[in-house]
Amino acid sequence: MSLPTLAKTWQFDINKTIAATGTVAGTNSALLLSLKNSLKGFGSNPATVDHSRGSSTAGTPGDGVDRWTTASDVVFNSSGSSHSWIVLKFPGVSSTFQVLISASTEGNGAYSNLNWTISMFVSRASGFSGGTTTARPTAADEQEIGRYGSGAKWNGNASIVDATIRLHVMMSTDGASARAFFCASGKVWSALLIETASPTATWSPSWHVRLTNNPTGTWPVPAAAANFYAYDGAAYINSTSTPMAYTGESRGPSSFGPISTEFGTMPNDVTSEWPIWPMGLAAQTVNARGRWGTAIDLWWGSSGVSDGDTYDASSKTFAQFAGLIVPWDGSSTPALT
Repeated sequence: MSLPTLAKTWQFDINKTIAATGTVAGTNSALLLSLKNSLKGFGSNPATVDHSRGSSTAGTPGDGVDRWTTASDVVFNSSGSSHSWIVLKFPGVSSTFQVLISASTEGNGAYSNLNWTISMFVSRASGFSGGTTTARPTAADEQEIGRYGSGAKWNGNASIVDATIRLHVMMSTDGASARAFFCASGKVWSALLIETASPTATWSPSWHVRLTNNPTGTWPVPAAAANFYAYDGAAYINSTSTPMAYTGESRGPSSFGPISTEFGTMPNDVTSEWPIWPMGLAAQTVNARGRWGTAIDLWWGSSGVSDGDTYDASSKTFAQFAGLIVPWDGSSTPALT
């Protein structure tokens, strides 16, 4: 179909290389530092630091000190042991919206014994308080970004190996949406999305999803659009904390979108154009059920299109990652390895 028209303008920090360090924890430390620096470094409405814990010192809420200066400041360890964390604020989303990144495990879920697992939580209103050298801050309204075991464990793959990672980060100039795609060995293996839907309603102004890789396969397992249909998001509606799912077009009872073998793997027979489908979001939790909006500048793409491919070859204004089509900077091709 014809290329869509962007509703927002975007800023990019893409094709970043995080070299393998020799250990998974070391490479993840460098990855988190790079992700933080990108989110903070955008020219318009970037993320800011509320407080943080670096290699040794834990800050206090609101001190604004970024203690993640080098990768050695991002210390991985199990929950309850000495580890690093950082609380980021996203003023373009709302004045109270915060995301916590903790270089630790959480609870007793899958892979909670691994000391290189990343945990992420979001607070939409109350903000994160506390935090010590051994315990992450907490928030009264905190939600996991993604669901894996009893904590938002990311990179918790028992067969993961140390490898060079390619990182792509983008943020709308109004600061209301931010995206990061993580690639290795020619595959997209995970994504972090912070999105504001349209129309903005009385519910939580943002929704969040984490795309996981397969915890039982050999890493990196390529990400699949099917993961986004799962209840991997987080939202807060009518005082109800609820997972939020992406939605797409359907034929009868089943979605055909980017995971269909009927329509989603091939271009249109008449126009030879690959499909670009609009994306909605919806919840099924009691007291929060309903369709809650449409994603802005985010679309479903065909599973027949390879990760890293760009649309409109002459201008490279859109790119595809794991079944998702996003705005692109127009000057490069996404690096996957």
